[in-house]
Parts: sequence; structure tokens; C-alpha cells
Amino acid sequence: MRTERLPADTWALRFSAYCGMSYDIVTGETLPGARSALADLLRRRRRTGHAIAVIEPGQHFECQEPEGSALVPDNAGTVRLVQETVKAVRCHQCDGTYILDSLR
Repeated sequence: MRTERLPADTWALRFSAYCGMSYDIVTGETLPGARSALADLLRRRRRTGHAIAVIEPGQHFECQEPEGSALVPDNAGTVRLVQETVKAVRCHQCDGTYILDSLR
């Protein structure tokens, strides 16, 4: 038996702030749900004066600090849409797959 990571049917929205903080905004969503959460987040950031730069279309964006800010705020950084993975063991004798744990 061999342990490996397999793609799950769920997606996460991962935020990495410039201050070093990193966290998941949304986890366990379907792709349309995660994209909707991403669009909502980007709309809110634009409303508060953040410039949005596209790093990878539809997947990875940069929320820059608002113009004229003296310090870099905690909500400036990059946001990425990532497919979650699960830890699984494949049995080569019976050709079965057994899910062990969620890794993200």
C-alpha cells in the first residue's frame, strides 16, 4: 500500500497577507461557491480602496494597499483559489482507494 495525495471535489480560498499571516477564508466549497466567495472578497477590497492585480486569471490575485496609506494594512496581500487534496492509501491487491485524512 502506498500513501498519496488525491485531488478532492472541494476548493479553498487562501489568503496570504504581506504581514506574514496566512489563513483560509473559505474551505470545503464547490468550485462555483469558492469563485463566488473570491468575487465577493475582491469587490469588498475594491470598495475600500485596494488596487487589485491579476497574477493568474481566475485563480490568483493581489490586493495591494490603498493609495496614500502610511502602513501596509493586514488585509493587503495575495488571495488564491486552490483545490483541496485528501490523503489516501491505494491498495494494489484489491485496487481500492481508502481516504485517510484531509490535508488542504
